[in-house]
Amino acid sequence: IKTQLGPDSARHTLGRQPFKIRFSWGLTMYAGQTRLLGYEQDEKGRYLRVEVPETLAPDEFRKALRLERPGRSSGAISSREGDILRVSLENVSEFGAAFFCQDPVPEIGFQAGRTLSLSIALERGPSLEAEAVVVHADGQNLGVRFLGDRELAHLKAWMEPRLREQVRLWENRAEIRAQAIQAVQPKREPSGALLLSQDEALMEALQGALQELLPLRQSPPTVARFKEAMEQPPLLLVVECAQGSLEERHRLRNLLETKAPMCPVLVLGRGHGERSRLLAEELKATLHMEWNPAQGLFFRRLVQGLLRRHWGEANP
Repeated sequence: IKTQLGPDSARHTLGRQPFKIRFSWGLTMYAGQTRLLGYEQDEKGRYLRVEVPETLAPDEFRKALRLERPGRSSGAISSREGDILRVSLENVSEFGAAFFCQDPVPEIGFQAGRTLSLSIALERGPSLEAEAVVVHADGQNLGVRFLGDRELAHLKAWMEPRLREQVRLWENRAEIRAQAIQAVQPKREPSGALLLSQDEALMEALQGALQELLPLRQSPPTVARFKEAMEQPPLLLVVECAQGSLEERHRLRNLLETKAPMCPVLVLGRGHGERSRLLAEELKATLHMEWNPAQGLFFRRLVQGLLRRHWGEANP
């Protein structure tokens, strides 16, 4: 951790009391108990070495979610002594805000506990006129708490869609991180066959027809379940065409576009020959077949030949 503390301050101040690391994560704050391990200094700066906390817990003192990216929102704040500073808005909630002062901060008038007047032009929004009290001051950075509710209804209305977008971006960030972790995992070798259908009876009939040729698993034709099932790549994807309606064909076509199969695709019709053939064409399927329970042996040999043509003689 880079620090401005000198070695004596680090040893005598931080070393004699419980030391807590606190940081933002998931649009809130977390903290964990730790201890100071040492102090280092080189030509690039001063550093503290600290023990990694064993556990972390929420440590949020704020009463409301902060908008961390308020855009180009700027204006001015003035003290009771008449000094006026140009400021830019760093973050804001319905109870307070943080500012960066573009002008030198006077020694008097802007300390913690002092009352200020502020006028801020919110990006693509109204002007915020309010009274506030300074709760912390650190160089050019000021944190304030609003007094009263003057004009704050306009602030809440302006913040609402931006807070929703902030939450959406965080959720997307977590999803992208999960996808990135999955992407670097060792690729699984293709195995078995996957049936895209909700019909349990069809699943049992196909298992009986395939016998010991290759294991068969099933997934309903929904995006989440299909993606989950395709995490284990199949040697063969069997797609049931239950009705062959325009809606069903459209849904199955979109579904396979979400996770393109890298294996042969067999479209299995259920008594709607022309419609299931049309689906096979739309999916660019390897093969189309009308399912007949009495032709289990034919189905097994058909699948066996399909696998050998695509995967070679080493596979069934």
